[in-house]
Amino acid sequence: MSKSRSTARLLIPVLLVTASISGYYSWTFNEQRVAAERTEQRVRREANTTQQAVQALVERLQPDARPAANLETAFGTTVSLLNTNRLEQGITLSNITSGSGSNSSGAVALDAVAQRVPGTPVRTMRLNVRGTYRDHARLLDYFDALRANGVAVVFLKVEKNNFEAGLRVFGS
Repeated sequence: MSKSRSTARLLIPVLLVTASISGYYSWTFNEQRVAAERTEQRVRREANTTQQAVQALVERLQPDARPAANLETAFGTTVSLLNTNRLEQGITLSNITSGSGSNSSGAVALDAVAQRVPGTPVRTMRLNVRGTYRDHARLLDYFDALRANGVAVVFLKVEKNNFEAGLRVFGS
């Protein structure tokens, strides 16, 4: 047998294996490309749906007709409401702290705990309130009165007759 023939016999299986591997990876990459295109189409549809939902919200939401009080005034009003309404609703307050999770009993400047609401001139701060109550319906009335004055109740935990609440106060 000639040298070229024996070389050809060795190279043919190598070429067949190489062609098979190339075909396999070509098929695998094609499947991954198709899956990626499907994912891209789905993400584009979801982004379009989200954009439509945002546009619908922008059309439906109306700005608050009341001018925003400055944050210092809103904070003072909220603390006053917390203390005056508690008597009417049978609530005992044990702790009022400012800031997110702050347990400090020292004085803190309002600007140190105030945060900007992105894209607006509005500032916000959090108040954490702990206390006890006698009647659940009156506790809800207590928080309804706060919400009616522009305070957001962002957290409420009730356990037996004890409660913890996180409030957001907004102002300019």
